Amino acid sequence: MPKIIAWMLTFLAVVSTWVLFRATSISDGLGILQAMVGLKGVILPTTYQNTLGWLTPLGIQFKEWQEMKVLLPPIGLEKTFMVLFGIILGVTFLPNTQQIMKHFKPSWYWATGIGLIATFCLLSLNRVSEFLYFQF
Repeated sequence: MPKIIAWMLTFLAVVSTWVLFRATSISDGLGILQAMVGLKGVILPTTYQNTLGWLTPLGIQFKEWQEMKVLLPPIGLEKTFMVLFGIILGVTFLPNTQQIMKHFKPSWYWATGIGLIATFCLLSLNRVSEFLYFQF
């Protein structure tokens, strides 16, 4: 399988399972997934109505950003795509954890540091801590 297709399939699998995990119910999660692929309609910002207005007969709607309740920061679509492009470049060309750990050489400094962290963790086991998923 080509690498780009493997990346896309992995991304889709991770995102869809995140949606189902965070939804309050399976039916809500399936509804969100349907909306993500456009089965509940497609809405574009009005700034693209002049160039993409021919999509209106196909069911595409145009609304202001404020009406769409977008959860992206208000930096504009172009800057958002630039940030996403930069992230994609970083993920593609920077080393992953396996490549970084290939050069790792164990030493007494690492052993001492990890030992101190393990000791701290063991001494902290007597504290009460809420279950992680209650914080969502």
